[in-house]
Amino acid sequence: AEYMGRMEPSLTVGVVAITFAVLLVIYHVGEFGIQWYYNRREVNWRTWVITVPYLVAMSVAWIEFGVESYLYPDMKIVPAVFFTGLGLAIFGEVWRKGAMIQAGIAFTHDIKYHRRAGHNLVSTGFYKYVRHPGYFGWFVWANSTQIMLANPISLLLFLMVSWYFFFDRIPYEERQLERLVKFEWCVFLTQQQNLNTVCLERNTVRTNDVLSVEYHLFTPSAHN
Repeated sequence: AEYMGRMEPSLTVGVVAITFAVLLVIYHVGEFGIQWYYNRREVNWRTWVITVPYLVAMSVAWIEFGVESYLYPDMKIVPAVFFTGLGLAIFGEVWRKGAMIQAGIAFTHDIKYHRRAGHNLVSTGFYKYVRHPGYFGWFVWANSTQIMLANPISLLLFLMVSWYFFFDRIPYEERQLERLVKFEWCVFLTQQQNLNTVCLERNTVRTNDVLSVEYHLFTPSAHN
């Protein structure tokens, strides 16, 4: 009678593992699919966003999950931890993919050193609230998957490595952005950070074989 009265938990180690695998598939297929739709000429093997460091990190996560599931199975099936991590992971995924879709052809997985047609600075929507929404979404997604898995070691490692990666990459990427779209970048920073900065752009224009110079001026006071 006692045995018949016990109910099996609805959340199992298998459910957690399958959910993690599904999140990984959705992430990578989404990365490739969005680039294929908006920016097909930029598609290559890197579009899957699978690198050696990434494979090492995910392998460590799977190993930790497997070992701890064997030694301490109950710690892996705490509903509050699982659903918190899952909710944050979905939020990060939606934020990143939304930013990619909004940027369209302007979004690439590689840092660009030459401006091309359609490569304009996006400063509205997701980009209005977070300067690098794609990176923000990935940071939330990646670390939240480790919360969902209840992987304390991997969570700490993911936080440290991803923070260092963006700490190093973002300033470098912003320097390239400033070089490629200097006027737009100046305006974007001025508006986002409420700076009292005057932005000036000088363009040489050819009309009927006559060269002329155009100036674009942005002042905060004129846009308040």
